Amino acid sequence: MAFNSNQITKVLELEMDQLMENLGKQVLPADHPATKRVVNVVNRILAANADIKELEGKKFKISVINTPEENAFVMPIGHVFVYAGMLNLCINDDQLGIILSHEISHYILNHGMENVSFIHLLDLCSLAIIAVIWAVIPSDTVSALSHWMFNKCISLFVQLPYSRTIETEADYVGLQLAAKACFDVRESSAFWSKMAYLSKKFGNGPEVEFLSTHPSHESRSEYLNNIMDDALKLRTSCGCPRLTYGDPREKVSTILKETEASRKAYFEQHKKPVVIFKI
Repeated sequence: MAFNSNQITKVLELEMDQLMENLGKQVLPADHPATKRVVNVVNRILAANADIKELEGKKFKISVINTPEENAFVMPIGHVFVYAGMLNLCINDDQLGIILSHEISHYILNHGMENVSFIHLLDLCSLAIIAVIWAVIPSDTVSALSHWMFNKCISLFVQLPYSRTIETEADYVGLQLAAKACFDVRESSAFWSKMAYLSKKFGNGPEVEFLSTHPSHESRSEYLNNIMDDALKLRTSCGCPRLTYGDPREKVSTILKETEASRKAYFEQHKKPVVIFKI
């Protein structure tokens, strides 16, 4: 990596302090039911995956933000953030466990620090090429256009594919974490099918995966379905209770109606625009 872990940690701690200051009273107290829900799910994931070196003896700080954004993330220094909108979207702890397992997998795989170094190295290479463009091409207009096209190409063919790759990697590892924690991993595919529906109905239209930092919701649902059998076998091998109730993937239409009703009730009390974030 371009930076060592101590350098990146110091930067992240400064960002953390600024973020917490900006959030202020929007952070729910530790004794709030929403915070307790997240704490219980995170602890369940950590306890079931204590054999992983990066999680051995690890304790995450947890903050639940009382805003309607449907988002969750884990800072590379071990701080979990979950927004109330995401808790509302996850209709059960299995779905919340899937989301948090995905985010914790980013921590395990060191994606945050890896991404900082990747962007830094990419910027250095880009600066060298851009300098050549401006030195070789005599026309300022043509140089500016070439500069713009180069940046677009870097984004489309390097940065975005890299980002989608690490998201898919986190989906794979996250499903394993959730399976070991005895969550119903079938909820992962059902969740992303639900997200695809909600994005089309409440978002800005169909996703264009090629232009996104994340795989499309449909792609994620399909990918998780493809690796589901292995996840279910892992879950069984960990001595988890047998899944005796119906497959949530077959009940997506019913779940969507319940979720839509829940969202409607929530936003009647919180008059803010609906924003579906990348997870």
